[in-house]
Amino acid sequence: MFWQSLQFSLTLTIILEVAMGENCVVSCIFGRDYLYVYPAPKGIECHFFTNSKAIRNEVIKKDWKYHFINFPLSDDFAVSSLQSKYIKFLQFIKHKRFQKFELFEYIIYVDHKVKLEEHHVSDLLMRTKQPVLIRKTLRLKDKIWDEVIDAMGQERYRRFMPPTIEYINRKLKNGYSENARVCNTGLIVYKAREGVVKKLVDEVYRDLISIGTSECQIIWALVTQKYAEVIQTIEWDDLPILRGVPRS
Repeated sequence: MFWQSLQFSLTLTIILEVAMGENCVVSCIFGRDYLYVYPAPKGIECHFFTNSKAIRNEVIKKDWKYHFINFPLSDDFAVSSLQSKYIKFLQFIKHKRFQKFELFEYIIYVDHKVKLEEHHVSDLLMRTKQPVLIRKTLRLKDKIWDEVIDAMGQERYRRFMPPTIEYINRKLKNGYSENARVCNTGLIVYKAREGVVKKLVDEVYRDLISIGTSECQIIWALVTQKYAEVIQTIEWDDLPILRGVPRS
């Protein structure tokens, strides 16, 4: 029994090591307002994208691979937040500098305010059964309008709410439902080589740019309704992770 248990444990370790070697984590910061980042999770290749040269040493010190993106540096949260969607929704892979990312089996995107650690990565990779995995929001939001109400509390979203609501209403007229469980886009696992995943992220990013908003949870909740068969959702509490602005 002992040897069987040991053999299973060793086999599981090997599987995880191989899996983590074929995947990567990406994160990003755009804008001037952040000086610190969380340490990169160990045991997996980690890449950090930014338009700020000021945090280069901090990113490297925390064991990320630093990538400079030549976007205008702005003090406007609406601008910098929208710029970050270029990374979150994998648009950077289209650039010839980053085509190597197409070789990864899974790409784990994580917001810079989420402290992702090695055991979280292992857990995510073990859980992932579909081309996309995402967590539900902490608070129950089972209608698009729940997210709209929350978004009104932030100026960067409120500024673009009129065209966002126009977008929602167009989608509803075209057969989409307002009854959609809102998910938290701060942590997403992508099987990025899948054609359907490329279509999904391209559509989300295109719609964000067309509106001008960075409120991607509204857009995600609508667009993903036609991609439901390739998206796996887990509960927020299935993967407890520290969240907050890093202070050191």
